[in-house]
Amino acid sequence: MPVSQLQTVAVSHRTSRAGDPHRHIHFQIGTRVWAAGKWRALDTAALFKQQGAIRALGTAVIAAHPELAEVLDRHGLTLDPVTGEVVELERFNGVMSKRGEQVRRHLERLEAEWEAAHPGETVGPVVATRLRAEAWAYERPAKKPSTLRDEQAWVTELRGGRLRPWHVATARASCAGVAG
Repeated sequence: MPVSQLQTVAVSHRTSRAGDPHRHIHFQIGTRVWAAGKWRALDTAALFKQQGAIRALGTAVIAAHPELAEVLDRHGLTLDPVTGEVVELERFNGVMSKRGEQVRRHLERLEAEWEAAHPGETVGPVVATRLRAEAWAYERPAKKPSTLRDEQAWVTELRGGRLRPWHVATARASCAGVAG
């Protein structure tokens, strides 16, 4: 049945749960819609199953944003259309993501356990996806508040990773209106 109204909310964050710099937006869809003259409940199980496709669509829209491409190009940066990573900045991911290293270790352990339990078999895409999700969820830190003063600590870490400080300030100022 056609939906006349849909309620959504978007919440923007500047950090990950671990306090690492990670700008991201949570987009939530209300569980009720206005259709055929009254509010009706959505099948949230079906909606939940579609969240991967919705996330991929959002990522593709951001990656295709013409202003983002212009800003990156002006600063000599390139967006990898497959990974969504800024190619020239990928080497700083390890410096800036303590959680990423933790997840990598958990994934290695889970893959080794799976291989031990399935000798001679190859991990397929479905199992690999499940293992990655499990590695990410394992010992996931509780959310902690952060403040804008954390940005100076990030800039210091990036300098230690040999990113030119003037580049960080310029990119941050130029991208402020593009990457929310």
